Amino acid sequence: METNLVRVLEGQYLDELTSELCDFTLEEQNAATEAQGVKPLASSDYIPIVGKTVTYVVACVIVNDSNEVLMMQEAKESCAGKWYLPAGRMEPGETIVEAGVREVLEETGLKVEITTLLAVETAGGSWFRFVLTGNVIGGELKTPSQADQESIQAKWCQNLNELSLRANDILPVVELARNYRKRVPKDPNWHREILPARKAHYKNYLRVVVAIKNKSTNQVYVLLSEKTAYHFPTVEIHPGRSIHSTLKKFMIELFGADLPQHRPHGVLSVEHHTTDGQANPTDGLCLTVLVICRPSIESVSLIGKCIWHELSKDLSARLAMAVAGKNATFQLHVNSTFEDKWPSMRPVVLSLLKQERVTPSEWQELFFAVHLVCLWDDKGPLKIHESLQQDIVAYIKQAQCRVLAQREEQALLKAYIVEWRKFFTQSNYLPLPFAKLESCLQSKGSSSSVSSSGAGASSSSSSSATATGAGTSHNSAACASASTSSSSASSSSSKKPTHAEDSIVRKLMLDSWNQSIFMNIKHRLQESAMKLVHAERNGEAFDSQLVIGVRESYVNLCSNTEDKLEIYRENFEAAYLHATSSFYRLKASEQLQTNGVKSFMEYADAKLREEEARGERYLEPGSITALGQCCVTVLIGDHLPTLLAECAPLIEARETQRLQLMFRLLDRVAGGVDPMLRDLENHIVQAGLADMVAAADIITQDSEKYVERLLKLFRRFSDLVKEAFNDDPRFLTARDKAFKTVVNDITLFKLELPTSNTAMARGIKISTPESKCPELLANYCDMLLRRTPFSKRLTTEEIESRLKDVLLVLKYVSNKDVFMRYHKAHLTRRLILDSSADSEKEEDMVEWLREVGMPADYVNKLARMFQDIKVSEDLNTQFRSQTTRHDAINIKILNAGAWARGSERVSVSLPLELEDYIPEVEEFYKKKHSGRKLQWYHHMSNGTITFANNTGRFDLDVTTFQMAVLFAWNQRPNEKVSYENLRLATELPDPELRRTLWSLVAFPKLKRQLLVYEPAINNPKDFSENTLFWVNQEFAIIKNGKPQRRGKVNLVGRLQLSTERSQQEDNQSIVQLRILRTQEAIIKIMKMRKRLSNAALQAELVDILKNMFLPSKKMIKEQLEWLIEHKYMRRDDDDINTFIYMA
Repeated sequence: METNLVRVLEGQYLDELTSELCDFTLEEQNAATEAQGVKPLASSDYIPIVGKTVTYVVACVIVNDSNEVLMMQEAKESCAGKWYLPAGRMEPGETIVEAGVREVLEETGLKVEITTLLAVETAGGSWFRFVLTGNVIGGELKTPSQADQESIQAKWCQNLNELSLRANDILPVVELARNYRKRVPKDPNWHREILPARKAHYKNYLRVVVAIKNKSTNQVYVLLSEKTAYHFPTVEIHPGRSIHSTLKKFMIELFGADLPQHRPHGVLSVEHHTTDGQANPTDGLCLTVLVICRPSIESVSLIGKCIWHELSKDLSARLAMAVAGKNATFQLHVNSTFEDKWPSMRPVVLSLLKQERVTPSEWQELFFAVHLVCLWDDKGPLKIHESLQQDIVAYIKQAQCRVLAQREEQALLKAYIVEWRKFFTQSNYLPLPFAKLESCLQSKGSSSSVSSSGAGASSSSSSSATATGAGTSHNSAACASASTSSSSASSSSSKKPTHAEDSIVRKLMLDSWNQSIFMNIKHRLQESAMKLVHAERNGEAFDSQLVIGVRESYVNLCSNTEDKLEIYRENFEAAYLHATSSFYRLKASEQLQTNGVKSFMEYADAKLREEEARGERYLEPGSITALGQCCVTVLIGDHLPTLLAECAPLIEARETQRLQLMFRLLDRVAGGVDPMLRDLENHIVQAGLADMVAAADIITQDSEKYVERLLKLFRRFSDLVKEAFNDDPRFLTARDKAFKTVVNDITLFKLELPTSNTAMARGIKISTPESKCPELLANYCDMLLRRTPFSKRLTTEEIESRLKDVLLVLKYVSNKDVFMRYHKAHLTRRLILDSSADSEKEEDMVEWLREVGMPADYVNKLARMFQDIKVSEDLNTQFRSQTTRHDAINIKILNAGAWARGSERVSVSLPLELEDYIPEVEEFYKKKHSGRKLQWYHHMSNGTITFANNTGRFDLDVTTFQMAVLFAWNQRPNEKVSYENLRLATELPDPELRRTLWSLVAFPKLKRQLLVYEPAINNPKDFSENTLFWVNQEFAIIKNGKPQRRGKVNLVGRLQLSTERSQQEDNQSIVQLRILRTQEAIIKIMKMRKRLSNAALQAELVDILKNMFLPSKKMIKEQLEWLIEHKYMRRDDDDINTFIYMA
């Protein structure tokens, strides 16, 4: 071991270090850190690799015989023109000496021979700078004409103070090199010329030679580790900590908590050699450091891992000499305390606070100084923080004095804004150099061990920041560039750099401003700003930037990262809203009393817009909503009853512009529009019903006028909603709701429907009145689609437009199933009588009904009717081709499911010609379709007969019933026949016979009737058995007052397809179909839900049926009971209001 000590003292390398000989590996250090609950700063498998995970820098101090130092002028953009030593990073594959020779040659043009190592500088465990010196052996000094990217020029310099240096950190090592050159040869106070030993290491190690004396014998001892084999204690250098921190932790590991007083004396040797190009290249090194223990060996205890070894007298004397000489070892620059650095840091900090110019080199030096203090001084971060706070508070007190010196309000605001903006601008820049301080303080706050946390730092931040101060030729470029731009930005706030919102230094600045000046004058600031806003509201002019500046200070002052607007909202916003409310509460009342409601609405609308624009200038975006609510409350909400009282009269007078203004105002108030909606609904209902009642004489007689009146009303109300309320969906809904009431009103038209199936079965006449609107709509459609004088006046486009108008009104009809019933009856008549005006429009109407949501089964049946007509035409053609009789008779064979209503079949005794014809048709159809049965609907049939009398011959279009009656006189044209005989001859039911006879004796369009009767009566119900009927031999068609001898008359009219009992049966069938649809919907719902409450069932049921009709609660209840009785469903045993489906 003494041989090894001698080799170390001579700068030679020892045997290769392995993990077995390392007493405190990085893995063991991390384990100890994790045991304290702190996350490790570096991975346990860290390997030093140049250019990737470790930075080695060389700096060469070459001094000539004239004591001049070789300097070079920087060419890099970030520090161009500045002077510095030849220095730069080592490159992969280089040794320390080779890197030094290369840097001097590249940057100065001279060839040098490196003679010795002077010092080792470290910053963290992954950045090292080796300071070398030597002699010039050749080359030529670089001139400006030879400038390149490495440097502009080089020169020898005696006084470095005459140069503009890139950084002042080179001054101590220049002095060290000059002193080394002037030393006396073999001076024991100076180390010999020793170069780094060429020895490769896989990792970075710190070997410590701990020396201690026995003060009684004056004998020197060194510490040896017993791990694996005797060796000097060795620790793996932590890449994320300083050398000082690593050494301190290692000493604790060796001596325990009772650590003896000690100091690092210097570096004895440096071992490094590159392995670049090998399979596993590494760039590790080993620093051997001499550590002196000050107490005597008798008072120092070991913890069993090491032993003390007594040196021989000669070696003891040699080591004692090295200890005694200040420069007997290479200097290890690791000691940068707060007290050393703060005097040079403070002037730069004060200049930044005052927005005075800071040079790029001063800016860089501040970064470097903060970093060094945080690395080497355990209490340095806290001391910097405290000193910063003192200087910041002192600066703020001065600013406060300057502000309070102003007496006039606007002057006070101007002074405050100037001071605040200057201070806030610097709060964005001053924290930048203190990034290392913040990381240290944060790590201290998250760890229970102050000493271990304070030394920790990430390897990336330490290498970047320290490189700036150390003057490396590569890494400092980016830092210097950033500092230059930041420095120039300090004088202008137009371009802010990025910064962490939770910066500790920034928070310190903002909190200090808040506590030192803001809390003292904030009320005066608020009052002054609000007075200016008040003056603006009264029409006075002022500099709006004063209010904006105050607002900005409130916004930017808060350091709460979770709520950046806390101070602004609690102070400025609250004061602004209070001032606004007070101002308009007084002004609004004055305006309303003086000018009335209509003018007040215009005033309120203008002020709301004005305040919104003012708020966008003076408030934060998030406050605009609160301001709007405040203004709405005092301008509208407080006067809401007064404003609403004008709504109904405005609607009545159709003052759309004022209504639009009122709507715009009240829509800002929660629920403010609801009374307007009710007023609109009431107006539409009242005005609509009044209009319908006023036109009752016209619309009750003509379905065309009725529908057109409804459409006119709808358009009138729609125009009102559009012009006054901009077609707002809420008002459109109110219009629809009210118009639905008008459409379904029963004041003028009533449709009496039986209330229940039970009542119909018992023959009890209990009815519920419903609107007759759907029946009239169906009649109107019939007028458009049938060949009538009305439809003939219209073009195809006009018919289509009016049909779509019908569909529009139909949307508001509650009982659409009534329309379905009558529309189908009219369509049946048109198709059977072939009276459609346009078959294409007929089919289009079916599709339009499908589009507006009419039930699919209903629409499909209508479509099937068209198909049946086409098929029937083909059958008729085939039948007539097979018979020679009755070539003038047509047959229509239709599908009973789509057309027929079974209860409408009426028996009648047909004329012989028709009676013989029926078997022949049935036989023909049987051959075509076996298994099908024909049912004859005589009331749906018609024909043309020739009527001859004394006046002339006439062709009459008649129903089958009319034909049967007229054929009673075919063999006896001049006889009088009694009512009883006609009943026996025709076999018609009494109601149908009376109805048919009345159409022949009192047809509205004939001046001379076909039949004459006696005695005279006014109603067909008054016909008696003895009433006599005979053919009117004077019957003729009268045109222009003259009887015609020839002509054609249509006597079918509305008798076709209806019977005396069909009207009642229509109403009953509507109710019956409703019952069936209700039952069907209930079963459909229950089959899907399986189990459902009564309320939920009724809600779903109404939703399904609302497009056809709205079932009454009574009907729903009856059908539920019927379905339960017939075992389709049952009530829950535990809850009678819950139903369960039974499969």
